[in-house]
Amino acid sequence: MGESQGGEMDRDEELLSVVIDALSRVPVRSISGTAAEARDALFDGCRCAAHAIIDRHSCESIRVCHKALYDAGLAGGFYGCDSGIATGLASEVVKICGAIEGEGSMNMLEGFLVDEGRKHGQVLISFVELD
Repeated sequence: MGESQGGEMDRDEELLSVVIDALSRVPVRSISGTAAEARDALFDGCRCAAHAIIDRHSCESIRVCHKALYDAGLAGGFYGCDSGIATGLASEVVKICGAIEGEGSMNMLEGFLVDEGRKHGQVLISFVELD
């Protein structure tokens, strides 16, 4: 195994550790037992895990934009696309990503980040609703 492959595997293992740590801190039930606290903890754990993956695979100059895209999708799936939170985050995406990339439509990766965030949000809210 070459030197670069070993370093790559070490970084992948480190990333997996960060993702598992973020998700393992999510309680199945909150200490006080409120659904809102459990929901928020689940949302934050998923967001932290996704941000760790984005940190690993995005160059520094575009990382903030990629996180904003994912967060906007996550909020849209979790709270609903018309919610104040999702609308506010979508406005932030335009400011952040527009400033980085200039005006124009989303590329395939950017669309993927929004779509995956939305899917994750929908899964999280359905999980919370089952409880």
